Amino acid sequence: MNTESHFYLEHLSINAEQLCLADLEADEVATIWEYVVITKHLQRMDHLFRIFLFQKENMLYHYALQSSDKLKPKSSLALESNDYLAINALVISFISSGKTLIESIECFLKEDVSELYQEFKDNHLSKVFDTNFPYRFLLRLRNFAQHGHLPVSTNTFDDNKYCFNLERILWAPHFKHKATMEGEMSALAEEIYEKHSDYPHITLTTSLAEFSVAIMQIYIAFLKNIREVLHDSTDKIESLLSKRPDIIHKSFDELNGYVFYDQVDDTMHMFHSQDKPKKVLAENKNFASEKLRHEESELQKMRASFCFIELKKQSPSPLAPE
Repeated sequence: MNTESHFYLEHLSINAEQLCLADLEADEVATIWEYVVITKHLQRMDHLFRIFLFQKENMLYHYALQSSDKLKPKSSLALESNDYLAINALVISFISSGKTLIESIECFLKEDVSELYQEFKDNHLSKVFDTNFPYRFLLRLRNFAQHGHLPVSTNTFDDNKYCFNLERILWAPHFKHKATMEGEMSALAEEIYEKHSDYPHITLTTSLAEFSVAIMQIYIAFLKNIREVLHDSTDKIESLLSKRPDIIHKSFDELNGYVFYDQVDDTMHMFHSQDKPKKVLAENKNFASEKLRHEESELQKMRASFCFIELKKQSPSPLAPE
């Protein structure tokens, strides 16, 4: 299924005059547009999810991320030999790809499947955001990076270790954190100082793993929630095509099997009558679920090697410099 395909007429072995719009009633056009919008976004979300996976694989291709937060280079970097700059570039791209996927899911539901939006937001988007500190922390770091700050720091005592340094993030110039996030980061910094007499460093590898799991959980929830809408729309299209086989273009070239349903200037919109969106949705969900199981297993191994402290929401930190 490829809803982004297009053809240049001069490259086709067909006379442009042979192409014509299907003779459709207004309700039939509306049914087709609904189907095209949903299937187009299904494909787009799959692309964004795979880009997200690629960004993580890209990090792992260049570096071995150890639970101790030591990064071991695995390959030479053709464009940048400085590990500090390279890992920041990789982490920023990884976080950004995850946020792009989530924002696209939210935008699609809000604008095109509004009946699902509020429930999905309450049960998944807001719930994960409210209960998962690493997830909302890294989303904030994406904005932090967009304002010219590098989110990843070297460890105070070991330049081969990398972390998120709360002090540097909290007190970065020319950037104002939201009050709630600032309070959480300040509270966590104080907790680390008081209980462990240590610098307020947040582990890099575990935070990335937590973020990865959260993104995958939201994406899979989206695929499950959109299933009924997609199936209903596909059933309507299949019913339309069975009643109106005459609207399916018949030829011996690349356009055989397409339905031409709209034209804007010299551009004709079409979809293929043999697409199988139900099958594609099931395959996408199975693929994402397999990736999630692996990520959850790896995260559990990381968690087993750490001692976690309880995060308490407090007012902005008195540790901030005067």
